Amino acid sequence: MESQKEKFEKLYQEVYKDLYRFALCIVRDASEAEDAVSEGVLIAYEKFHQLRDIGSFRSWIFTIVSNECKRSLKRRKKVVSNAMNLVQEQEGKEVNYDLPIDVRNALMTLPQDERAIIGFSVFGGYNSVQIGEMMGLNASTVRSKRSRGLQKLGPLLQ
Repeated sequence: MESQKEKFEKLYQEVYKDLYRFALCIVRDASEAEDAVSEGVLIAYEKFHQLRDIGSFRSWIFTIVSNECKRSLKRRKKVVSNAMNLVQEQEGKEVNYDLPIDVRNALMTLPQDERAIIGFSVFGGYNSVQIGEMMGLNASTVRSKRSRGLQKLGPLLQ
């Protein structure tokens, strides 16, 4: 007899590629899509015992991932809003925007959330807890996104 874990794994194996493709179409950012799928799968796994009809697993898990994608898009909007507020607060203060062109161009290749996190961290001096509060993210998520962003920048700045 299959355990709940084995049932979930078997059903998940049938849909995981489609879940990622779906999330990527919604959020249009690979790392955000990965995060949305990861969060959605975790929620689905925790609530798997509540699923009454195994035949509806696919639509059920897609609904969960869709909700995570919507949350991701809301967070992205909040990031833009917070960044705009920060810029408005800085008006009147002398700010040096003279970054070398290659650094500026490299930063522009990053997804908006990673670019904001690196900007807050490197240029603003904020720590991951502070950035998380500003962006409505968990501090560990901020650290992982910052790390991913810096890894992407490395080859571009060599």
